[in-house]
Amino acid sequence: MLKNESKFTLTVILIASFFELSSCIQNENDKCINFEIKSPKSDWTYYSTEPIIFASSLDNDSLEWESSLDGKLGSGPQISVCLSSGEHLITLSLPEQEISKCVKVIVIQGQNENVFYVTYVPCKKTIKKEACTTGIINTGEKITEFNFSFLTDSVNKFLSCESEFLIDPSIWCDNINYAKLKPYNEISLNRSIIEPILGNRKLFYIADTTGSSSNASSINAVLYYSSDNICAWVPEDLTEDEYSYIDICLENLETIALPRTKTLWGSCADINGDKKIAILFSHTINEEGIALGFFNSADFFTRNVDKSSSHYNPFSNECDIIYAAIPESLDEGSFSASAITATLIHEITHAINFTNKTYNKLLLGKSELVEEIFLNEGLSHLSESLCGYGVSGGNNRFVNYYLNNMAYFSFAGNDYLGRTDSAGCRGATCLFLYWLFLKAGGMSYDKSNPLYFIDKGGISFLQSVVASESTGWNSIGEYFKKDTDFLFMEFCVELFNKGTVAIFDQKLRDPTTGEFVFPCNEPELYSSTKEYSVLSKSAIFFTDIPSSDITMNANKFTPFYFLYK
Repeated sequence: MLKNESKFTLTVILIASFFELSSCIQNENDKCINFEIKSPKSDWTYYSTEPIIFASSLDNDSLEWESSLDGKLGSGPQISVCLSSGEHLITLSLPEQEISKCVKVIVIQGQNENVFYVTYVPCKKTIKKEACTTGIINTGEKITEFNFSFLTDSVNKFLSCESEFLIDPSIWCDNINYAKLKPYNEISLNRSIIEPILGNRKLFYIADTTGSSSNASSINAVLYYSSDNICAWVPEDLTEDEYSYIDICLENLETIALPRTKTLWGSCADINGDKKIAILFSHTINEEGIALGFFNSADFFTRNVDKSSSHYNPFSNECDIIYAAIPESLDEGSFSASAITATLIHEITHAINFTNKTYNKLLLGKSELVEEIFLNEGLSHLSESLCGYGVSGGNNRFVNYYLNNMAYFSFAGNDYLGRTDSAGCRGATCLFLYWLFLKAGGMSYDKSNPLYFIDKGGISFLQSVVASESTGWNSIGEYFKKDTDFLFMEFCVELFNKGTVAIFDQKLRDPTTGEFVFPCNEPELYSSTKEYSVLSKSAIFFTDIPSSDITMNANKFTPFYFLYK
């Protein structure tokens, strides 16, 4: 589905190459001393205002760091230093031994001299009120030691409405030890291929979306639809309206959503060998009222009812399967056909990304690698929008929920209540990922067939995140050869200076579905007279000049920025 009609062009501001001058030397015990430069990374970008962490794999205080431009930088296995603008050849050496490693980097002038960065600890910094501080960005640890420490006036307003937005959670089974699972060729022998014969009946297990029980319920379902790509299973007691709404979902999935999802992310593992993704529609999801659907990674592995076994997995359906609520209307309400279509996109994205991030690596004998929740959910929400169903799925609500309440949510850490997953966190991550998607070049539509995506760099970026050997925050910046904190700061500064209307095309519609691709509000501004705490990986923008000086105490090395008008 992906066309190769355009090429992605990226201006490289950091050119780096890794040179091994010597790899090891024999010491007096004839043991090979070997080490690597772990940081800075080859081919990555750095600003002159950004302290660079220089780190070695060898824990030795005698190690010395030197720059071809700035001279000696310091000694030890890890230091943090800002470099002057220009091309640097960084050398790490053991003076008493004839061994060294080098990395070549280019550093450019920092883009904003008014940005303050904590370069040493303990650090105390006072910003005078006359300096017109209008925003704060924290890329490191949570900071509480201000002369103001928490938003005290409006926390309760979130407690009543959070559940409205916490739809569509991904269900992960914690009782599976992925690292000890059997290889694919062994577990596949225990599975039977479903024959695509309409009217077939099958018993399925379905997880409790409320989380109140670790057990699953069982339902009998009928094979309602089968094609080359999907097979749909439904309860036997559906009404005519429910059948008609399911038909709409299946048509949307077959003709629009699934081809696009595969273009963006790739293919899901074919667990049971039928070359189809199974969809199970169930009333239990409607009745529980928590989710619109879910993906359960336990289904990728063999069912095992032996509680003493490390492979205990009693409710696996042993197939690549997505679960969805029964649609109850055409395009209105939480359980509309359009909302369920968006949910199917969301959950299939989970299944594909689990395939690429975790399952395929396990088949190769690699250790467990499971994506972090914030990024896993952010990617799936962005997938809804890019496939043309972001509005139908309510994805814009998650984004706007964050923009309206920026002080309460982190892009990659816990929110104001300590939760790792919430509507605001999902919205924040989705917004950041979309900005990066556009920064990488985005995509366009084929005018002759708008179902086709033309990659201009954005799709390559998304696939690089999923393909990365790392997870979470660190994996995001790899495509740009920049630290993710670095990109996050750039994003916040642009959001602060320009606003969402200038950054994102608010009138862009999907040419196939007609839905707005990424409509969003302007970020909410906060009064500097109230009390705040700045969460890790978060930003706060103020409406006014602080009434008093701001004093910040940092006891940890923390990238911390003050924005000015």
